[in-house]
Amino acid sequence: IEVARTRLPGSDAASRSRAREAARRLRECGIREVHGQSVDEESRERRVAIRVLGGFTVRVDGAEVQHSAWRSRQARTLVKILASRPGRAVSRAYLCETLWPDDDPSRTSHRLSVLLTTVRGVLDPAKAHPPEHSIAADSSGLWLDLRHVSIDADDLIADAHEAMALLETGETARAREILRDVDRRYRGEAFEDEPFTEWADIPREETRAAWLRGARHLALSYAKAGQVGDAEALFTRLLLVDPYDERVHRARVRNLLHAGRHGEARRAFHRWTEAMTEIGASRPDPALVRPF
Repeated sequence: IEVARTRLPGSDAASRSRAREAARRLRECGIREVHGQSVDEESRERRVAIRVLGGFTVRVDGAEVQHSAWRSRQARTLVKILASRPGRAVSRAYLCETLWPDDDPSRTSHRLSVLLTTVRGVLDPAKAHPPEHSIAADSSGLWLDLRHVSIDADDLIADAHEAMALLETGETARAREILRDVDRRYRGEAFEDEPFTEWADIPREETRAAWLRGARHLALSYAKAGQVGDAEALFTRLLLVDPYDERVHRARVRNLLHAGRHGEARRAFHRWTEAMTEIGASRPDPALVRPF
């Protein structure tokens, strides 16, 4: 029922998070389809699912596109670039310059047309839909049609923002449910297999920032509820991503002290002090751990 509810019009992030958890439990029971539909399909219309968090993969109608189907590195890169600007047009000139930086511009326009045909064939191998079903185009450029294509980073950012809005209105329980789901889905940085490309920098930072903000609130809520282990695990992950986050260091030390884990709290305090010293920031007050 939870999986089916998320396919109804108007389903929110909380419904989607419950559906993902329900789908996971069904898979553990060996159930992958209900009434002929995959339990992983959140929407019948968005048949192409692009994942850019922790590595790039594409699934079409639930089946992962094999590496050999792309035929060339440029085909995969074209989809990555479009996914880095979800729903927004990317000019043909920019795509040509990025995909073939050393080639004659008079020839790359034709190459892009051929590459676009190839990619559309990969995303719709049965040719069941019009050519622009997944990748639309006009004089302004090319873009992914988000009515038919999902992008995990884009969905994660939207859900994280919805959770923060719920927190502001006092709907803490629903917000926490969404943030737990967001944290589970953050498998790694966006486009981590493209670490030196400029076009990946902004979506990578946006996704990281959305996760960091939500994860901080989630970790603090764990600490407040006395879930020391859950809070400590999340504080540790946060500091791996940003070792100079003073708010997280402070919350982590307090969480450990309140749990009576004084040795761990002192070691966490020392790491906090080292991090602040490394960047020339104010060192934390030793009085935080002095009584212990």
